Amino acid sequence: MAYAATTARCFRVARRPAPGGEDIGLVGRIERVNVGVIEHVASDYIPVIASVGADRDGRSYNVNADEAAGAVAGAMGAYKVIFLTDVAGWLADPADPDSLIGAATAEHVQQALPQLQGGMRPKLAACVDALHAGVSAAHILDGRIAHSLLLELFTDAGIGTKIEASP
Repeated sequence: MAYAATTARCFRVARRPAPGGEDIGLVGRIERVNVGVIEHVASDYIPVIASVGADRDGRSYNVNADEAAGAVAGAMGAYKVIFLTDVAGWLADPADPDSLIGAATAEHVQQALPQLQGGMRPKLAACVDALHAGVSAAHILDGRIAHSLLLELFTDAGIGTKIEASP
């Protein structure tokens, strides 16, 4: 566990104000991912990355875990990023589990983001950010379903939401 302090330096962050500009405490937004820290830990271990970052003065901030995952995927040059959650994927109507959006483009997601609320909003924003950073596809899957990852990646229909870069 000697790497615990090192992994805290994974993200350079800045304080994130609330949408109205008010201070919401020690909540940060990622400015930069320190890929070298991740690669150093990954040389000997499977990295487990906490969604905590520090600003230029060393103050720690909580970072949204979806934002962190998308930022790491983009910075590491990942081919895909996959978010496991407790819903089927992106639902057109969050109250209707049968309204799954099976596929979308980053442009479609960006247009929808201002109207979205709840936990799917940061996941979708992280997907778009990762795609803009070069990731080829982002998937949102129901982690409660056995073999959901295999069903999404190795079947023609898939079971979750796949988001790809806009053409």
